[in-house]
Amino acid sequence: MKKITLMLTAALFCLMGGMNAQTTFTGAGTPTPIPATGTGTATCSTATTSDATSTLTGTIGTDWGIDNVTIDLTHTWDSDLDISLVSPDGTSLDLSSDNGGTGDNYTNTVFQDGGDDITDASAPFTGTFAPEGGTFAETFAGENAGGIWQLSVCDDTGGDTGTLLSYEITFIECVVDLQCQDATANLDENGMLEGPFEDLVQNAEVRFESNGTTTAAVASGDTPLAIPDSNPAGATATVDVSGIGGSIGTEYLPVVTIDITHTWDSDLTLTLISPDGSEVELADGLGGSGDNYSTTVFQDGNASITTGAPPFNGSFSAQEGDFATILAGADVDGTWSLFVTDDTGGDTGTINNFSIAFEELQKNVYAPSTCGDALVTFSPNSFDCMTTGDNTVTITAGGETCTAVLTVLAGVQFDGPSDLFIGTGDTVECSRVINYDLTGEVVGCDGEATLVLTEGFESGEEFPVGTTTVSYEAQAMDGTVLDTYTFDVTVTDTAFPAIDCPGDFAVSPDDGAAVYTIPDWSALASDNCSSGDELEFVQVPAAGETVADGSMTDVTFTATDAAGNVTECSFVLTVDETLSTNDFALDSAISVYPNPVASQFTLRNGSNAQLQTITMSDVNGRVIEVIALSDMATEKQINISGYASGIYFAQITTGNATTVKRIVKQ
Repeated sequence: MKKITLMLTAALFCLMGGMNAQTTFTGAGTPTPIPATGTGTATCSTATTSDATSTLTGTIGTDWGIDNVTIDLTHTWDSDLDISLVSPDGTSLDLSSDNGGTGDNYTNTVFQDGGDDITDASAPFTGTFAPEGGTFAETFAGENAGGIWQLSVCDDTGGDTGTLLSYEITFIECVVDLQCQDATANLDENGMLEGPFEDLVQNAEVRFESNGTTTAAVASGDTPLAIPDSNPAGATATVDVSGIGGSIGTEYLPVVTIDITHTWDSDLTLTLISPDGSEVELADGLGGSGDNYSTTVFQDGNASITTGAPPFNGSFSAQEGDFATILAGADVDGTWSLFVTDDTGGDTGTINNFSIAFEELQKNVYAPSTCGDALVTFSPNSFDCMTTGDNTVTITAGGETCTAVLTVLAGVQFDGPSDLFIGTGDTVECSRVINYDLTGEVVGCDGEATLVLTEGFESGEEFPVGTTTVSYEAQAMDGTVLDTYTFDVTVTDTAFPAIDCPGDFAVSPDDGAAVYTIPDWSALASDNCSSGDELEFVQVPAAGETVADGSMTDVTFTATDAAGNVTECSFVLTVDETLSTNDFALDSAISVYPNPVASQFTLRNGSNAQLQTITMSDVNGRVIEVIALSDMATEKQINISGYASGIYFAQITTGNATTVKRIVKQ
């Protein structure tokens, strides 16, 4: 994966402003009755008003911001009231409308951007709340701070009265915190570098905002389309978008328009599906018994569709949330789908129209300000091959200015690996030879670049197990670092531990004992990367345990290295039986040959004892067959041609003695 590294050469801080000045103006004419005429007319032609005259100079958002509006009033049945702030330019902002139900009064109520939602509060609304209709900063941006700021209180229902006791409006001086720093950036493949340059502002916030242009809408050819009643299969209308390019969130935002006829809207769920399969719930179960979605537009930045009512004519944001967040990174080009389902029987409808357009976005940079974030501008705002090197850029936000140096470098086009993941393979080495190809050339401008390794290993070298970061600098002829290319190589130990596993074998009991003590066989295990405690070795039975003479024991070895690779092996350990005097005599007198044997062996009795039986068993102790020897003279042919290849045990018995011979069947 290519990782372009920002090179910050120096930090130049330009922190402007000082203490935030606040100025408060008091509304005139209070206390005053609500409604003024006492008629309670719903038209509000005679609303109660109080004028606060501001003597400030400058504009909202640049010089001054509205910090808060504070009111006190008494009134029974608060939901009669619509309270607004009207600017000197005549712009009105709804502070609170029809809230509070049957509750009484607004007591020390403060309206401030970022406050709590007043629609969720209750009378007497003591506390700090956001204006219901939007923010002070956005509503009055660019308007005069000086003049008459009027509070309007409308009692739109008769029967209840009250009194506006006081009204104040407080302004705060705009102070921008603009912190500049030097940075380095590369020209693109066309030899151009366009602003804004957020890396020059240490405390920058980047936003992708509308540039005021929207692409032409593309309508679905599937409509009109019937919506099946109470059927999860639903109806899907599609739109094929091509030739726009770009992605959602940074270059474009969808603008979706629908028209649906349907009785009882709450039966419906509307879902937008992007070309990559991401889904946004536009509306689900809304509208109650109301009918239709009539020219309903879904677009970020509007009130939620949950605030609307059938037929939802107008612009709303999706019920689930913003397109910018949910669909971030999705391609614009491709097939967009509107999926509509009806989850309750009894009502039907039709998708009459589905179209989609795309709002174009531009990148803007903001610096924090006491009046809301201030837009940052850069001069100059573009560079080309003729302006490579150090350039002084003037940076301005809200009237504050500072400068920083932008080092402009030629662009480099790299062609190289992304992060590599590979195993060691079956090897005794704890490493792997890695080969990779990497090139880098100057694009858009004249010049050459030389790749210089600054971290890691060259192609064709041994890379150890683990993650190694490989970094190259693309250097100009004078040694200037134009760009860097970095990727990780992760080598995993995939080689299995080795065990020098013995075949089945027999041992004699310990001296003077009728048992055999299991030794420590851990030295038989080895690994390419792990040793000592890193290489776990387990043997069953464990070292130090004992097994009886005459026994056959399955022995298992398990070796596990630090990477979790596991090797197992097993064999049969036979402990010869300690012979009695009679057994010893019989063992000495009995012989078998040939051994190993292909098909049959000869059993020879060199004693005077009469042999009774020969019992053939496999290494697991399972009896294969029992052969009577009562008619045997000195020799007898024993046929084992039907046995599988392996080790077998022949137990030969007389009336008072027993001996065992091991037979290897080829």
